[in-house]
Amino acid sequence: LSKVIATEWRHESKEVKDEYHRRAEEEKRQHAIDHPGYQYQPRKP
Repeated sequence: LSKVIATEWRHESKEVKDEYHRRAEEEKRQHAIDHPGYQYQPRKP
């Protein structure tokens, strides 16, 4: 499934990719506002 999705993504236009990147940045900013001081801390197995 991931190979199919990767192929689809590679064939998307620059405009579509730019829109997804813009939305990701928007979500990143909102997350920083909603969770100030958050820092990812993975747990060691």
